[in-house]
Amino acid sequence: MKLRQRDYPHPVMAPNNTDFSVYNFSIDINVDINRIKRCYEFQYNLNSLDESIHELLCSGHAKLGVHIESPLSMYREFKEISHESSGMFTLNSSDLRGNIEVLPMIIARKEILDYHAHSFSTLFNDIKFKLMTGDLLAVGKGQKFDADHDIDPFKNVSSIFTVISSKDYIYDIDYESDKIIILISEEDFRNYHNLKDNSNYNIFLANIILMPALVSVLSEIKAQNSTGTDYSGFDTKIWFRVLKKKLASLEINLDEIASFNISSASIANEILGDLTSASINNLVMLEGAI
Repeated sequence: MKLRQRDYPHPVMAPNNTDFSVYNFSIDINVDINRIKRCYEFQYNLNSLDESIHELLCSGHAKLGVHIESPLSMYREFKEISHESSGMFTLNSSDLRGNIEVLPMIIARKEILDYHAHSFSTLFNDIKFKLMTGDLLAVGKGQKFDADHDIDPFKNVSSIFTVISSKDYIYDIDYESDKIIILISEEDFRNYHNLKDNSNYNIFLANIILMPALVSVLSEIKAQNSTGTDYSGFDTKIWFRVLKKKLASLEINLDEIASFNISSASIANEILGDLTSASINNLVMLEGAI
């Protein structure tokens, strides 16, 4: 969204705009990806603001927010935020694609009959303006970022696992292939197959199926590392190389893993992006929806 001054018959505080003698609207917005919850987190902090406009926010005549626009997905929304403190809001990753425009702004919440700011340019001395609901008062410095639409938190790790149906096992693991094979019963496999394409269940399925397998694999690696063995040929497997790279990104040296005073379960949970907390948080959200 680009501001066009000619659209507004009243002063608007904006960068490189001469309607105000001093531009005073500073807000920091940082965007992070939460791959567990499959969303974007927008952290904001209002640093400074023109006194007259701040008074309108405090009286409820105006509201502060962030305009988010994704032209590729045709998504557009104004997210109202607090003017009193820092905070955070989230947007689903499925709503955002391509280049995303982020623009802080302040708009009139209700009709203002006698709008005047002390920092108006001398051109508007002693002039008061009538503003309608939704009229723009101030625009912050905009920013853009590229949305990573493929935000599956388990993509890299889950690629080393294959889940198959078994007549002989309720749950078992096989490390001998290039992928770690997880065997589950035929009935469980049918249910898993029906659930796995629903992103709402990804976290829970990972906790139920991937987490035990990953703990088992790490425990086996730690056991072999402690005895000085060569991982029984694991180092020739694709899953081993992927896992080693993932651990390195977490500053964990696979060759020294046995000396770590930390459990395999804790390491597995970290690899999966604190899967335990994410699962509990999702359950809390589901409980709130019931």
